[in-house]
Amino acid sequence: MRTSLYDLSVPTFLQTVRSVGGFLDRAATHFSNTGVDPDNFVNTRLFHDMAPFHFQIEAASHHSVWGVEALKTGAFTPPALVAPVPFTDLQAMIGKAERRWRRLSPKRLTTARAST
Repeated sequence: MRTSLYDLSVPTFLQTVRSVGGFLDRAATHFSNTGVDPDNFVNTRLFHDMAPFHFQIEAASHHSVWGVEALKTGAFTPPALVAPVPFTDLQAMIGKAERRWRRLSPKRLTTARAST
């Protein structure tokens, strides 16, 4: 049985960005219900030696979005991290990653990778 690069990567990345988007949406609802400014959470560290929350979301987005490019080109070249941004920008970043994965067809990934 033959397994494609698409089958090995796209469902996993799509599941990840959907999950991250889901918990960001739940967090936004919680912040709204409790009157907390979500931007106050952006620099929070979940554990003292972890990078801040915004970094975790950026990294998930970059590994996802630029993971697509790496699969197509063979090189992982994400942009530099942007530092703290508003919570809504983090949500948009993950939404963009999900849309990118949903648009990627097995043929586009196979064709792009075969041409490198």
